[in-house]
Amino acid sequence: MATETIRMTEQGFMKLKEYSCSIPTGVVIGKRWRRNVTAFMGGLKPHWVVGEYGPHEDPKKAAILWHDVEVG
Repeated sequence: MATETIRMTEQGFMKLKEYSCSIPTGVVIGKRWRRNVTAFMGGLKPHWVVGEYGPHEDPKKAAILWHDVEVG
């Protein structure tokens, strides 16, 4: 699922809006958000990823890139 692992400060990570069960509107290339992929899996440890809108071969669309994240 993830394209690459990125490093972020805790402050930078916490500034990202959370979209664990949806995706953000306002599609802009480079826009990032955080997602807990285990949010609805009852009792599992949170697994956070960062979503990012990226370029798509169709200029009317945007790709969603998923990044594993190391916070620290």
